[in-house]
Amino acid sequence: MATTSGQVNIVKIDSISYADADLVAGVIPTVLTTLTGLIKDGTVNPDFPEPSVTSEYDEVNQSVYRVRRGAVQNKVAIQLVTSRASELTKFWGKELVAGTAGTTPDKIKLGRSAAVNKYIKITGKNIEGKTVTLELLNAMPISSWSGAMGEQSETVGVTVNFYLLQSADGSGDEAYLSPAF
Repeated sequence: MATTSGQVNIVKIDSISYADADLVAGVIPTVLTTLTGLIKDGTVNPDFPEPSVTSEYDEVNQSVYRVRRGAVQNKVAIQLVTSRASELTKFWGKELVAGTAGTTPDKIKLGRSAAVNKYIKITGKNIEGKTVTLELLNAMPISSWSGAMGEQSETVGVTVNFYLLQSADGSGDEAYLSPAF
């Protein structure tokens, strides 16, 4: 197999698209919704940590005969700075109570909600200006919203942490990174 990959660093986010994850068949959705809100520069943060390692030693020779790898929780955090309430709630995993035009505003229920796992596709450019994609196959959204609000403060964005789970197709895969070539 020939290697066709290039630089993997994403330095500019072009789009973030999503759909509900197919937890039965494990099929990647073909119809995606693209976020239209602003993703603040530097606020898409993948976290694929190194697992802890435990070495087992031979008692006589004191040499390692087995290494066990610990489990890790992979996640990607995305902070949205401006989005429409109707769009944000679908991505964020919150419930929207629609208001009446001209009389009552929409309301977003910020308490607990039944989050629906998502398929997320992040598309951006690498340092060479070529397209790179990161696909999260089955990600559970957990959100937070905190920070100082005021005229002199930066806009407080909604941070959605997508905790990666195995895809439903039985492969055990959590995410795909497709570098440009």
